[in-house]
Amino acid sequence: MTALSRKCQYALRCLLELSRHHGKAPVSVAHIADVQAIPRRFLELIVRELRLAGVVTAHRGARGGYTLAHSPGDISVGSIIRLIDGEQNPVDCRPCGGAESCALADNCSFAGLWQRIGQAVAGICDETTFADLVNGSGRPA
Repeated sequence: MTALSRKCQYALRCLLELSRHHGKAPVSVAHIADVQAIPRRFLELIVRELRLAGVVTAHRGARGGYTLAHSPGDISVGSIIRLIDGEQNPVDCRPCGGAESCALADNCSFAGLWQRIGQAVAGICDETTFADLVNGSGRPA
């Protein structure tokens, strides 16, 4: 799997923090930034993207902030990775030109392996919810 972007890592940590507060008062960006060690300005951009995607809900006012738009058990890690970083592949073939210009594209001995690895990682991420992470297991219940 290619490395997750910093933006994606921050989005995941943001949602973990909101999951910890699920069912309680809205959580401020400042609180999330402090607890999860995320630069506040960058977090504001990420939260906006999550809000536009319907993952979080904004609450205005003195006690405003953000809450999850869905239960932590209904949000998978994989769905957020795809939202922020797109589909993940275990090997990034772009430096050599990708499948379009790869001299071995029609006869790559590794293609099937990379695909199986990608499917395995995606499966783990898709079956792991934020509720699983809050419960400390990181594994589906």
